[in-house]
Amino acid sequence: MNLSYIANKSFAKKPSILQGFGLSFGLGMTYFSLLVIIPLIALFAFSFKLEWAKFVEIISDSQVLSALKFSLSTALFAATINLILGFIVAWSLARYDFFGKRLLEALIDLPFALPTAVAGIAIAFLLSSNGIVGKVFLLIGVDFRGTQFCSGCRGTYLCGDSLCDSHARACDKGLG
Repeated sequence: MNLSYIANKSFAKKPSILQGFGLSFGLGMTYFSLLVIIPLIALFAFSFKLEWAKFVEIISDSQVLSALKFSLSTALFAATINLILGFIVAWSLARYDFFGKRLLEALIDLPFALPTAVAGIAIAFLLSSNGIVGKVFLLIGVDFRGTQFCSGCRGTYLCGDSLCDSHARACDKGLG
């Protein structure tokens, strides 16, 4: 064994390509822990402090049941609309060439670049009485404020950005 080689070899770490990665990762995980993980652990821990009778009383409250019914029916509405419209759009984009196809593909990819909160606020504004769509519908006597339709539209947007995968479309084009 060549001891001079071992003595001269530096055991220091190679410099990282990402300078400051350890510090950034540590601060990021600390921030994530403070905002997400610790509150979830506290919520989980405090949920066991209730007695079973109190838990059943809270769950069977009319407001809780109404909120649950609203959430589930809105999710069902959004999923149904997504299924129908998503199938039509995906089929059309994959099988046909038409005027405006590139624009439609860009509009489908737009949600990936747009934060969900911004899109939800934009849709809520469009459907409000001050928005473009809301004003048109107010002329014919339809008011969307506080309706399940608005929530369904926002849910459709949220699901729509995850349903359309550009890699799958490209793969489909390559297969025929």
